[in-house]
Amino acid sequence: MRKLTFCISLVLILGVLVGTAWSQRKLSGLVGKVPQSGTVGEWVISSQTVQVAADTKLDLKHGPAAIGAYVEIKGVHFQGKYVAYKIEVKKFYGTVEKLPSDGFEGEWVIAGQKFQVTPGTKLDFKHGPVAKGSQVKVESELIQGQYQAKEIETKGEK
Repeated sequence: MRKLTFCISLVLILGVLVGTAWSQRKLSGLVGKVPQSGTVGEWVISSQTVQVAADTKLDLKHGPAAIGAYVEIKGVHFQGKYVAYKIEVKKFYGTVEKLPSDGFEGEWVIAGQKFQVTPGTKLDFKHGPVAKGSQVKVESELIQGQYQAKEIETKGEK
């Protein structure tokens, strides 16, 4: 009976250890860093380091997986590292939380993320005016440590 109890305890402990060593996770955010050449290597997604292998599936139907792109990553957390098995480029949607006090140029905060709007940013308000609380879609790129909006489009009234 003691051997059976010991074996069951051992199996349960191993199950817990394996479960914590390999846990599936989903992560989404803006790409802050990619390898200098190719896709294999270390990426940074919303301040989280992600390891990308040669067999990681890339879904690029919404654009390139470049710095500033909004991506969703599926992977596993193993031995303190996040290892991606799928990266999908998504469109970034969010609620406008802050606008510049005078005009549209300057810092916007959308869904907690800061974006710089410049004279080169395409602003598309065909679905309604932009104001605090508006829903928008953003395309951006990381330039000198800041996310610069390439295009902001309203997605309906707030």
